[in-house]
Amino acid sequence: GEWMATLGLVSGVAGFAVGVPVMQRLQQRIGLRMPIYVLSVCLLLQGLIALAMGFARDVPQLYILWGVQATIGMIAAMAIPTILQNMAPVHLRARIFAISSFVGMAGAISYVAVGFISDRLTDTVTYPLLYSASALGFLGLLLGALLFWRSQALYESVARETNS
Repeated sequence: GEWMATLGLVSGVAGFAVGVPVMQRLQQRIGLRMPIYVLSVCLLLQGLIALAMGFARDVPQLYILWGVQATIGMIAAMAIPTILQNMAPVHLRARIFAISSFVGMAGAISYVAVGFISDRLTDTVTYPLLYSASALGFLGLLLGALLFWRSQALYESVARETNS
């Protein structure tokens, strides 16, 4: 627990330290699409790392992968408020943030899904929890990356309309 907490703290600071200059540079290069682009790339990278966790052979490898994934997660998290702000009309922004927070809490269902799959794999594989979390994380993050990637043009048009 202490290692995970320390790693989470370090990853959060690292994500912020790396994310700010990267997003500033990307903002100059790709404009309004930057936050949705960053989010889609981060989800893709996190999905690949989730897949790699299934192949980890020892605990230090898992810690390293989790730390990198958490760092990338911080960068993705930094893009979300900008995305919501650019999509919501001024008079609805507080409600949009409240709804997104509530929907984010619904992500707790992933723990139930991982446990359910893990229980089904118990007699089949050596580390059922690791494999179920890795597979479910990979598929979910990959789907999220694809959906955000495909929505970049729509996001840009909505952001232009909302900010004009």
